[in-house]
Amino acid sequence: PMLFLHGTEDRRVLPSQSEAMVAALEAAGSPAPLRLIPGGKHGMGESRAEPILSEIVAFVDGALGAKPVG
Repeated sequence: PMLFLHGTEDRRVLPSQSEAMVAALEAAGSPAPLRLIPGGKHGMGESRAEPILSEIVAFVDGALGAKPVG
């Protein structure tokens, strides 16, 4: 499983490139969620990912078959 995180302000690798990869994976039967990070630039690091950290953890847990806590 793949999770795509892409900053909306990335000018090195355009968000449309992630969108195209996700569309290709979905067409091949391998859904891959894409989460666009508002204001995120290339190499945005953890500061922009922090607001969606729970989504990232849930994705990894699901990929590993872990049961949610709580």
